[in-house]
Amino acid sequence: MKRCPCCGQVIPPAIQLHGPICQRIYNLLRGGPRTAEALRELVWGNRERSYSLIYAELKMVRRQLEAHHGLTITHPWRNGEYRLEAYCVNRRAA
Repeated sequence: MKRCPCCGQVIPPAIQLHGPICQRIYNLLRGGPRTAEALRELVWGNRERSYSLIYAELKMVRRQLEAHHGLTITHPWRNGEYRLEAYCVNRRAA
């Protein structure tokens, strides 16, 4: 898969996911890496939603991407940003 020369993220295809929140999160991550706080603010537009909700939504998006599209969402702890990556089937077997 092609990668962005600036941030190194995979350039993902336009795909349809189940659920409007999952689709919105995927579309936001297609634009580049984002923190959990930024995703929460962009998805719900306010800060009244808990962080556990955005983590649950990210988990659902990750499951759909891994199962059907060969992509996953990674979260490097250094900068705290979530990004899309190509999913390696052999990684799970190891």
